[in-house]
Amino acid sequence: MSETLKNKYQVCEEIGQGRFGMISWCLSPTKNSFFACKTIDKSLLADQADRDCLEKEPKVMLFLPPHPNILQIHDAFDSDDSLTLILDLCEPYTLYDKVIKSNGGLPERSQTRLIQMILRGGGGSEVTRAEHHR
Repeated sequence: MSETLKNKYQVCEEIGQGRFGMISWCLSPTKNSFFACKTIDKSLLADQADRDCLEKEPKVMLFLPPHPNILQIHDAFDSDDSLTLILDLCEPYTLYDKVIKSNGGLPERSQTRLIQMILRGGGGSEVTRAEHHR
């Protein structure tokens, strides 16, 4: 963990793990706000495709306009060993959790609202329009 990260944020307990690293919640004392701290271990990247994704993810996220249904990057720390992104801290459940808790199926109205939120999230980006026209 970089000294700059330690000076700006208090990284707290882990809240999740993925293929390449972990997510913890963190506190920014200067902003008096909580964020998610996503740390990606570069040694776990298997091939060039993984490295390309690691390089592109923050760039795409920074390119997107602010939107309530899209995570925002608030800070980033890159080193030889890891990439750490400071992101919005989301509610403690996922779309998967919502489907499971609905006993196997969401009502059509709920499905419609979820799809609308997903589409609105990408609708303002040039990336979406460019991919659409290919």
